[in-house]
Amino acid sequence: MCACVCLVCSVFLLGCGEKKDGGGRPAEPVSAELQDVMPEGLAVEAQAEWMLDRGRYAEALPLLEVVVEERREVGGLRYGEVLLSLGMVRDAQGDAAGALVLLSEAWALFEQDGAPAAMLGACADALGLAYQGAGEFADAEQAFHAAIGLRRLASPKSDEPWVSASQ
Repeated sequence: MCACVCLVCSVFLLGCGEKKDGGGRPAEPVSAELQDVMPEGLAVEAQAEWMLDRGRYAEALPLLEVVVEERREVGGLRYGEVLLSLGMVRDAQGDAAGALVLLSEAWALFEQDGAPAAMLGACADALGLAYQGAGEFADAEQAFHAAIGLRRLASPKSDEPWVSASQ
C-alpha cells in the first residue's frame, strides 16, 4: 500500500536502479546491494521517501514525523501530502486509529486548499483502508466510493482496469 506513497504516490522517486549512459540508453544495472544503501547527504524528507520506496516503513516513520513537524508551520498541500504518507505508514503498521486521525486531517486540508482530484482520490482510498482496518466498514465503503469517483474524475479517459486500489 505505501510503496505508492511518494510522500505521496511515488511522485518523488529517487531512482529506479538504472543509470543512463551518455546516449540516454540504460547503462549497467545497479546491484541490489548498492540500491539498498542510502545515498549520503539526503535531506530528511528525501530519506523518508527513500525508505518508503523500499518498503522500510518502520525506519521511515520517525523521519516522516520530523517532516510533518517541519511542514506544519508552512501548511498547504505539501503538508497534506506528508500527513497522507504518515497516515498510510501508520495504517500499514496496524495503527488504524492513528492513521485515521492523520488521514482525516489530510482530507480536510486537501478540501480546504483545493487539491486535485487525484490527490483527493488517493486520500479517500487510504481513508477507506484505514476504516476497514478499524472495522468501520460502512465508513470504509463510503470512502472507497469517493475514491472511485475522484479517480474517475481525475482520469476520465482512463481505461485502466482499476479505479481504486481497494477494488
